Amino acid sequence: MGSAGPLQIAIIDRIDELARHADAWNALAYEAPPRLPTSSHAWVSTYLEHSLKAHQTWCCIFAYDCDRLVGVLPLIVSRRMKAAVAWLHTPMDGHIIAVSPLLYPGEEPDILRALLNAAWTSYPNAVWIEMRDVAANTSLLACAQEYWHLQISSRSGRYLRVDGDQDHYQASLSRNFRSNQRKAANKLRRLTGVEVAFMTGPDVSSAQLAEFIPVEAAGWKGRDGTAIQKASELIAFYTTLTTRLAGAGWLEWHFLRAEGRVIAANLAIRFNRSVIVWKLGYDEDYRQCSPGGMLFQSLLDRAFADPDIDEVNLLTDALWYDNWNMEERTYHRIRFYRRQRALSVLLGAVPDRVISVPRRSRTVRSIGRAGWRCMQHLVHRLPRVEDRTPHR
Repeated sequence: MGSAGPLQIAIIDRIDELARHADAWNALAYEAPPRLPTSSHAWVSTYLEHSLKAHQTWCCIFAYDCDRLVGVLPLIVSRRMKAAVAWLHTPMDGHIIAVSPLLYPGEEPDILRALLNAAWTSYPNAVWIEMRDVAANTSLLACAQEYWHLQISSRSGRYLRVDGDQDHYQASLSRNFRSNQRKAANKLRRLTGVEVAFMTGPDVSSAQLAEFIPVEAAGWKGRDGTAIQKASELIAFYTTLTTRLAGAGWLEWHFLRAEGRVIAANLAIRFNRSVIVWKLGYDEDYRQCSPGGMLFQSLLDRAFADPDIDEVNLLTDALWYDNWNMEERTYHRIRFYRRQRALSVLLGAVPDRVISVPRRSRTVRSIGRAGWRCMQHLVHRLPRVEDRTPHR
C-alpha cells in the first residue's frame, strides 16, 4: 500500500511522550526487517531512559502516513566543542545492539528520505548521521545508495536455523563435542531435582530477574564486576527492560535447576519467528555438568519441535558458537553525510574517506579478523574458563 500524500513527521525528545507511539512502534518493529526486539519501543525507550551519557541528548523521529506509523529513527545526539557541532547516531552499547531505522516494507526509499531530511533539518550542525549496527537483512543498504555515505565497519552475529531436521543437525556437530555433551549430561543426571523450565506467556514478568541475576553473577562476570548484580544502574535498566518486554508479550526466561538452585539461566526474547538469547549465566560450581550447554541443548530441542520458530539468534559472535555450527549474519556501521553542509564535508566525509583507505584493504581486514579470533582463543584458555558452556 503506497502513501496517499506527504508523510507526517513527529520529533519526540521526552520519555513520557514516547508512550503514545509505543504500540505502533512495537508492531512496526515486529513487521519491518530486521525484525529484532532491539529496534522496538520496549528496548530503545529503556536505553534512552537509563543509559545516556552526560554530553548526550536524544530524539526519536516518527513518520506517519495518515494514522499509520511507517518509519522510526531513534537518534542519540552527542555534542562536543561547546556544542558547536553534533554527531547523530542510533543507540548502541553493551546492552543494546542491532538498532535499525524501521521502514515499512515496500515504501522504504520515501520513508528513509523523510526521516533523514527531518534529522538534518532539526540538527543543521550535525557532522553525520550514523547507523551503528544495521543488520544486512534490512532494506537500508539498498536505500543508502541514494545518499552520500560510507560503510565504516562490519561485524558478524551468529544464529542457528531450527526449521530443518534436528537429527541431521545434531549429526553435523563434531564427534568430540557430542562426546563432551553426553558426558556432561550423564553427570547432570546424577544430581537431584534436575529440571528445565521455559517460562513464557502471561505469567512471565520482571519478577524472574531476581532468579536470573545471582546465577549470571556466579561466574567470571561476577568476578570481573560486569554482572548485572554489580551495578544498581544495570539492575534498574534490566528491570525496566524486562517489564516492557513482558508487557509486549515477548519475554522468556529459561532456567536449569538442580539441587534446589538455579545452575544456568537465559534471558531471552520470543520475537516473530525467532528466539533471541540475550543474556546467559551459569553457576561455575557445576561446571563439570556443563549447565549452560545443557540448557542451550534443551532450548534447541524445544525450538526444533516448534514449527513457529525458524531460528535461535545470539546477535553477537563468540568462540563457543563454533561448537554449535552457527551461521553468520553481518551487521554494518554506516555514516550518512550532507553534501550541502561544510561541517559534514570537512569534519566527516573527507577525513573518514581518508581513514577508510587502509580499512578497505583485504589484507588489513584479514589481519584484524585473525587477531580478534586469536584473542578469543587466548581468553578461552585462561584458567577461569573451565567449562564448555555458553556465556556472555
